Amino acid sequence: MTYQHKTVMLIHDIWNIYRYGERFKIVYIKAGYRSDPGKKRLRTLDEDTERFYQSIARAKARVLELALCNEFTHFCTFTQSDILRNDRFNLPDFRKDLAQFVRNRNRSRTPERQLRYLLVPEQHKDGAWHMHGLLSGLDALDLKPNEHGYLDWNAYRSRFGWFSVSDIKDPTGCAHYITKYISKSMAASDAMKKGQHLYFASQCLKGRDVICYEMKDPCPYDLDTFDFENDYVKVKWVDKL
Repeated sequence: MTYQHKTVMLIHDIWNIYRYGERFKIVYIKAGYRSDPGKKRLRTLDEDTERFYQSIARAKARVLELALCNEFTHFCTFTQSDILRNDRFNLPDFRKDLAQFVRNRNRSRTPERQLRYLLVPEQHKDGAWHMHGLLSGLDALDLKPNEHGYLDWNAYRSRFGWFSVSDIKDPTGCAHYITKYISKSMAASDAMKKGQHLYFASQCLKGRDVICYEMKDPCPYDLDTFDFENDYVKVKWVDKL
């Protein structure tokens, strides 16, 4: 199935700048691809497939944004144990129970110790679910060595099952790494088809800041050294402006 899609023609190139935590993203939008009501371009993908890939792209972009714009301290893996009467195959219940678990913990924590999370679910080959993600708020009061000598979060372990944690030493690298868990196979799973999200995040997380928007002046950055380019945009990441 093919369908027609109108493009929008720009008279001038424009560019935007966004702040993602300590980094800046320059998005250079090429002229000729934003408005042309009289011109139609044929898409070769059917609408469902197009929406599927767009959903993955949006989820990855949002996860990267939240990971870069918030100061997470730990990379964690959350697993469930059926010995504790958890249904390892029920993602909606896992998500709901984990969110309630965090809310319960936060009621008795000071503002600086509030737990914040950004989690991406992953499915085992047997169909069971676990989650990888970024966490802030954990400290020495929460993390204790277990019987194997590794740091463990006993409150989580006694409620759900197994927990592993490591300090984040490279926030930018970790932010890009976690987006890799959002895959085509995960997005196509039965749970996602039933309306589950591709990621879960605390409601109070910060997003990107808009520094400049639709600037028409010449872009001050070298247009030949952008990090990504397609027919519509060029993207460049910089550490300072």
